[in-house]
Amino acid sequence: MTPAEIYTELKEIIRDLGPKCEAFADVSSYHSRKERAGRVVVYPMGLTFGERLSVDCDDFRDGIDKMRVLIADRREQLDAHNVRKIALAIMELAIDNGEVTDAAIRGRGFDSATVDRLGERACAEAERLAAGGPFVIKRMRGGNGAPVEAEAA
Repeated sequence: MTPAEIYTELKEIIRDLGPKCEAFADVSSYHSRKERAGRVVVYPMGLTFGERLSVDCDDFRDGIDKMRVLIADRREQLDAHNVRKIALAIMELAIDNGEVTDAAIRGRGFDSATVDRLGERACAEAERLAAGGPFVIKRMRGGNGAPVEAEAA
């Protein structure tokens, strides 16, 4: 794999795991003591917080594939973390703005796919945490989050 291909793969992993995720691929003589020169490392919740996932490899294609399997094995735990973060953002946005839009959630660093995938769970978690609600995310799908105008009949 070229460095550009590795970069693209790591960016996909980051996009999948959320805004705080950091991912690295490196080659070091230090790793040779394990008889593997390469390493793929992902910090799903950021470099200084939470779990570190690491895969030693001889080939980065193999290392990235193994990392995706490791992430899939931990998906529920990682999703639960993002659900809670989105839920907290929902509560804060509802208090500050009176409504919660997907654009506002994206403004907190979550991409559309994450909001679509975890939004309902996050609303339920916000209701549970706040003992209130109901909380909903208003969908705004136009450019830059602007409302999509209804088509003329």
